[in-house]
Amino acid sequence: MSFGANFECLTNPEEKSQFVTNFEYAQNVMFKRFEHPLWKITEKFSEKGRRMREACKYIDDYIYNMINNYKSKLEIEKKTASNLLALLINAVDENGKKFNDRELRDVVLNLIIADNVLPNNTPVFAGEYVEYNLFAMGRDEKIWGEDAKQFNPQRFLDSEDGLRPNKFNLGQQFATLEVIMLVVMMFREFKFELVPGQKLPPEFEDSIT
Repeated sequence: MSFGANFECLTNPEEKSQFVTNFEYAQNVMFKRFEHPLWKITEKFSEKGRRMREACKYIDDYIYNMINNYKSKLEIEKKTASNLLALLINAVDENGKKFNDRELRDVVLNLIIADNVLPNNTPVFAGEYVEYNLFAMGRDEKIWGEDAKQFNPQRFLDSEDGLRPNKFNLGQQFATLEVIMLVVMMFREFKFELVPGQKLPPEFEDSIT
């Protein structure tokens, strides 16, 4: 169960639900793309590519239907927000603008994935290893544009001081607070000096992490 929706993970323990089957297939294909730099070409004509498009469409349709059904329910019952999905649907930014359906889809799917129970109802316990290919996602031109491989902080801005709503991270505020606290504590305990001859700004290199 998630956002009031049943993914049917326990309906038949001997058989995976359609959502889990499609999600796992898409996840495996995305991981394999890291090993095949020409996947954009090969998947256009391969059975794997056709199956990948079907899996992504199923996941999209499932999440969109969940959102639309709950919107209709809220409209009919005229209820105030009673769960996380309702809060997201009714949430507005500083300009009074609500999330569009695509933004809601991204947040909902992100939260489903981020749970400590996988879509097939497999629990993730402390100390266990779960891998997701952030290296590939962080360089995907479909997400970040043609300059995906370039260091460009401005991609996150609509203006000089405005963050793009569709590029935010759910842990951004918490991470920012952590960094601020760390910097304050370090400046309280240490004195910092530049190393003589240090090259500024530092050079950046690609890394798996």
